[in-house]
Amino acid sequence: MYKLKIKILLLLIFCIFYLLSCTPPRSIQNSGKVTPHKQFKAGADVTANLTSHFARSLYKNVESIAQPLINKDSINLDEQLIYLNKTALAYAIDPFGAGYGFYARYGILPDFDIGYKLASGSHVFDGVYQFMGSKGTISAPEEGMLHGSIGFQYSFKNYSLPDWSGLKLAQKILDFNMKRKDILIPLTVSVAIGPEETYGSVSLGIAYSHTFLNYGFGNSRIYDTLNSMSPEIIAAIHSKQNFSAWGTFFNIKLGYKFIYFIPACALYYQNFGNYNLIDGNTAGFKGISFVPSFGLQINPVEISNALKKKEKALY
Repeated sequence: MYKLKIKILLLLIFCIFYLLSCTPPRSIQNSGKVTPHKQFKAGADVTANLTSHFARSLYKNVESIAQPLINKDSINLDEQLIYLNKTALAYAIDPFGAGYGFYARYGILPDFDIGYKLASGSHVFDGVYQFMGSKGTISAPEEGMLHGSIGFQYSFKNYSLPDWSGLKLAQKILDFNMKRKDILIPLTVSVAIGPEETYGSVSLGIAYSHTFLNYGFGNSRIYDTLNSMSPEIIAAIHSKQNFSAWGTFFNIKLGYKFIYFIPACALYYQNFGNYNLIDGNTAGFKGISFVPSFGLQINPVEISNALKKKEKALY
C-alpha cells in the first residue's frame, strides 16, 4: 500500500512537470496587507491554468499530424494544417497546464510595496497600495484585523510552445510567433489571523485583466490549394489583438511569523476575440479559466529577529 502511494505521488509530480507551460501570471496570493515599510518577503508557487474554451480539445493528435510535415520542403493547405493553426493559437492565448514562480516584495512606503516575480519565463512587476487596515509589523503590532488594498501588475513574455502533444512541431511548421503583455488590477480584502497576520490571513477579491497580443505566421513553404486554381504561396500574417477578463479570487495564508503556506484559487471569464488564420478566415475563442495555486512565503526579517534574540539569550 505504501509503495502504491509513492508511485501515485511520483506520477502526479511527473504529470505536473510534463505539463509545465507558459501560464499567464494571474494567481493572486497577496492579502490586503502590504509588506511593512523597509521590510521584504520572498516566496515561490506552483500554478495551474485550466481552461474551458473549446480549443482545449484540439490538442489531441497534434503530433501525429505535425510529424509527417516537419521536414517537407512544401506543404499544401488543407483542413489538418488549419487544425494545427487553430491549436497553436488556442494554446498561446490561454495555455493549458502548470507553471512555477519565484518572487520578492519590498515595502517601499508605509502603505505601498513593490514586487518582482519570474513566472514560467514571464517577467512580472507590480505595486500594491493599502487603503485600509493596520500597517505595523509582527514585532510591533498595531490594532486592526481587516485590511484592503489595490494593485497594478504588468508582465510580458515571448511565447514558445511546449513539446508535449506536438505543439512545438506545429509552431515550427507554421513559423508561429507571439508576444504577450498583460496588466492585472486586483482589489483585495482580507481578515488577519492574529495581530498583523502573525498566523496568516483569509483573503478574497475581484480582479480585472487586459491582454495585448502581437502574433504572426511567417510562411515560406505553405501553398494555398483550397482557394486558388494553381497553388500560390500563402502570405505571412502579422496581427495584433487584445482582450479583457474579469475574475474573482480567494486565498488562505497559514503559518507562523517566519513561514506561511498559501493555497489559492482564481476564476476568470474572457472573450478572447477573433484571430486571423492562414486560410484567410478567422477563429474566435472564449471561456472560463480556473487558476488554482499553492505557494510558500518566508519572512526573512522575522527570521533574523528571532536569531538575534536567541543570540542575546545565549550571552
